[in-house]
Amino acid sequence: MAEQIVRDLHESTNEVSMSKQRQHVALDASWEIAALSDALRKVVTPKDDQEYLVVRGFSMRIQQLSEVIMAAIGDEVQPTQELFDQVKGREMATED
Repeated sequence: MAEQIVRDLHESTNEVSMSKQRQHVALDASWEIAALSDALRKVVTPKDDQEYLVVRGFSMRIQQLSEVIMAAIGDEVQPTQELFDQVKGREMATED
């Protein structure tokens, strides 16, 4: 028997919609990324200040991007421009 493909992500010219199940999968993945990033900061010890600062900086940025994903797909109140600014930075957002 042929497997039925369920399309639960729909995109039109200006809008995208997804099923709740797909949203939950994306949120779960983002929460896991945030938790891994947090754990990474706790595991790395500041033996070498330079190395510690690099790992801390990377992990904090990864966590911030994960939080943007969570807000983008799960927070109706969060303005899109704020999310854009968090990803691109204010300087990049105003260059266009």
